[in-house]
Amino acid sequence: MPLTTIPLDSIGERLRHLPFHTVNQLSGMTIPLPGDLMFIRQLGRVVENMVERKGEILAKFPAFLDVMEWVEVHWSSEREIQPPAGTVPRDSGVRQEVVQLDSMASASRLYLTAARFGAEEVATHATRFAYHGMVETQNTFLLRGRPPKRVIDLDAG
Repeated sequence: MPLTTIPLDSIGERLRHLPFHTVNQLSGMTIPLPGDLMFIRQLGRVVENMVERKGEILAKFPAFLDVMEWVEVHWSSEREIQPPAGTVPRDSGVRQEVVQLDSMASASRLYLTAARFGAEEVATHATRFAYHGMVETQNTFLLRGRPPKRVIDLDAG
């Protein structure tokens, strides 16, 4: 199925095909999934481990690729930056693209959360987020003309 035609509501089915009974093997954890508070603190390390083992995970668990494809279409699609008319990008002449999220890291988070809270619950929130919650990243472009005499740091209180 071409990536552009993956239905938004298909994440539930894709998550249900993942092997939750092998969560420790897939995530690299040697203990059962911890409780809510510990889970949140440990999640980043586990996701990093899964990203590092991407090739191994995709080879052993092909259903994981289905979740990654959904993420790539609905959460982390690449897009080329089009500067506004009359502006010059910092790296003029260089094609600039933005990827909003890393698909392997996002798929790993979806997998771990679904293993802890259930595929249906996670699918509901993932679909709602994809439908309502994406925020476009903004880019800064420089205007043509004379440089300012004094630069003001906007973050300096």
